[in-house]
Formats: sequence, structure tokens, C-alpha cells
Amino acid sequence: MWKKHYRTVSASRPGGAFLSDPSPVTEIPSATFDRLAALARALPEQPVVAPYLLIAGTDARHYQSLSDQVFRFMPVSLGQDDLARFHGHNERLPREQYPHMVRFYAGLMLGR
Repeated sequence: MWKKHYRTVSASRPGGAFLSDPSPVTEIPSATFDRLAALARALPEQPVVAPYLLIAGTDARHYQSLSDQVFRFMPVSLGQDDLARFHGHNERLPREQYPHMVRFYAGLMLGR
């Protein structure tokens, strides 16, 4: 049933269909999730860390062949004005968020 609906919606898109299987589920708890959570909690906003279902097509699907631990996470704090620009006119991230993002990704890559 879902395949029929999926094809109907996809076929009606201008410029052709975008067909992609759902991404595999990443295991939680895991050492990778714990590491991401610790880095996220160290951000200035000290976010609450919890797994969730992302219902969007992201570039993360291209990394599934490299790892079975693919997380969709962006270490940035966004306001209402920022959200309104997603995939729209003048899309950008707040400049003051860049240092936080760099520290997060450096910590992730360097194992800090």
C-alpha cells in the first residue's frame, strides 16, 4: 500500500521523482551517540540530548555505506528568523554560531 502512495507522490514532483529508501536505524545507546551527546551538552546553550526521528531527506544518506552509525545533527542554535530561511531566500546560519560548530566538529574528529 505505501509503495503505491509513495510512487504517486514521487511521480507528481516536477522534474522527476526522488526515490530513496528510508535510512537504517542507528543503534542507541552506543559509544558514538554518547560521544555526540557529551559534545552537544558542552555547547553554550547546553541542550537536552535525546534521540528523535528526522522526517526529511538529508545528505546523511550518502554516508550509510561508510558507517552504520550515522547521526543527523547540527550543533547550532537557531531562532525563529533562522528557521524561516531554511531552503528559502537568503538561507544562512548565524555567524556567531560558527565558533561553536567548529569546536564541536573538531572535538568529534579529534576525539576530545
